Amino acid sequence: MKKNKKLLRWLPSVIVATIIFAASTIPGDQIQASGYGQEKYQINAHFVLYMALAGAVYYASQNPKRTVLICFVYALSDEFHQVFTPQRSPQIFDIAVDMVGVIISTLLWSTILPKFRKHKNLPKK
Repeated sequence: MKKNKKLLRWLPSVIVATIIFAASTIPGDQIQASGYGQEKYQINAHFVLYMALAGAVYYASQNPKRTVLICFVYALSDEFHQVFTPQRSPQIFDIAVDMVGVIISTLLWSTILPKFRKHKNLPKK
């Protein structure tokens, strides 16, 4: 039963990763036509989605270094995936924005969550 609980903790990560993957499959011309093709929207989307991914991964792993590494590898694979998506291409800048979101989220979760647990007497894992 305990192993199932640990596996279940990864479900939010899988959901967020699926949302990111689905967004990466949208062809560039459809993004432009939707009105969300402007750079400010794309930067915000990368930042927010990868903050969410990092929060979900941290929830499952409880390890800041592992969280950053998993999210970095996913960001790389996401950009590589865009090679195969019409009117999309991999961008180093996108990975940088992703990682800013990941690092901020990981820092928040790894500093705030332990303090919250201490005050609320919550289990560590």
